[in-house]
Amino acid sequence: MPGADQSPHRLIHDTMTSAYPIQKRTADLPSVVRLPNEQGYSELVRPFNLIAKQRPALVAAPRTSAEVSEVVRFATDRQLRVAVQGTGHGASVSLGDEVALIATRHLDTVEIDADAGTASVGAGTVWKSLASIAADAGLAGLAGTASTVGVCGYVLGGGLGWLGRRHGLASSSLIAVDYVDAAGEERHAGEADDPEALWAFRGGGGVGIVTRLRLQLWPHPTLYAGARFWPMEHLPAVVERWLNVADSFPQEITSMVWSVNAPDASGLPEPIRSRAVVALGACGTDVASAQAHLVDCFGPLPTPLFDSFAERRPDQLGQIHLDPPVPVPVIGEARQLEDLDPTRAIAIMQAAGIGDGVLTLVELRQLGGALNRSQSDGALTAMDGAFALIAVGTAPDPTGAAVVTERLASLVREAAPVDLGRSIANLRSGRSHAPGALTETNTRRLGRIQRERDPSGQLSRAMGLTEP
Repeated sequence: MPGADQSPHRLIHDTMTSAYPIQKRTADLPSVVRLPNEQGYSELVRPFNLIAKQRPALVAAPRTSAEVSEVVRFATDRQLRVAVQGTGHGASVSLGDEVALIATRHLDTVEIDADAGTASVGAGTVWKSLASIAADAGLAGLAGTASTVGVCGYVLGGGLGWLGRRHGLASSSLIAVDYVDAAGEERHAGEADDPEALWAFRGGGGVGIVTRLRLQLWPHPTLYAGARFWPMEHLPAVVERWLNVADSFPQEITSMVWSVNAPDASGLPEPIRSRAVVALGACGTDVASAQAHLVDCFGPLPTPLFDSFAERRPDQLGQIHLDPPVPVPVIGEARQLEDLDPTRAIAIMQAAGIGDGVLTLVELRQLGGALNRSQSDGALTAMDGAFALIAVGTAPDPTGAAVVTERLASLVREAAPVDLGRSIANLRSGRSHAPGALTETNTRRLGRIQRERDPSGQLSRAMGLTEP
């Protein structure tokens, strides 16, 4: 695994010059495997985050856990490490010819038990699919802002979403896991059988290749949610007003402020296209209460360019944040912060320089409520901060990556007086490590569990949560 100090140009190096160890199809090659010279290979290896240039020795797209086991054993016999990719939103480092990649996109079944309020989903399921089926049953999962993100990677990394202050991190909702271990054996982790593995999967990435998750859902047929957008010159007023009233929000409301360089894209509302704007978004599980609190919040603010607040089904939450629907190369940062006063918050957001083309988004999310209390026992099932700072920049080439990385570092320096030293792993786009994502105690425990289950390091981990 690359170190945390890896330079931006190393993050996007091309590994195509390597001599591939398996260059032609043989009788013992699993049928789900594609080699670099075969049709389908390029599509299967391409991640959503294009910062990572992936040219593994082979890629497999299994449809069953038995096929996952077969690929792991085949790779082990040929001294290849195994990496896993669902959607590739969290891709951070290049993969070369020492790696066999398992793409889980075909493990995408969704089953809802409405009476129990649970979902059983394949490892390749994206939130859009789960949210739609669950909403038809009047239920909601703990999804994030982007509906194209894979459920599995999001949950295994913690999962900070729209219902977080009410129900906690998505990792807390994980009930059980079916997975394949480093030896290629199919296993099950639950509270009654292998609770230590379940602990590691809850926010720590886990101890194997997930094939299926069982998740808790909640009865929320409708929510009150949306965002208002203003021209960037109103950022100080919007941030100050939000912070002055956020403490009065009940934990049923999760809110955030972000500034963004909105592209000229057909999927965006016309009033904000090609503009630098500031937005205030929120989601409340009690429709009447949320509407009343947010009406009070918005009272003194100017008329917005665009307002999307409405009573919504849970599967419509992915429409609010306006995240990119297509693959892009990005590098990001995500930190936990102490309590913020308006002056400090405004300074942090202005330090991002949204509008000059370096960073595309900088955001402050209110934490607290259930996010600061573990809802279940796991490596990461609660956060310590009062706010999260999230920033992202597009890095189409090494020069751009260097510029984005330096701007992110400048932003972190601005936030240093209120920074808790805790990064947020699955919002740290394009980074190979997440320093401080777990507590020191949990970092050591996770490392011990992973070494015991995978002593040779057969399973590659895209995000370094344990000590090297």
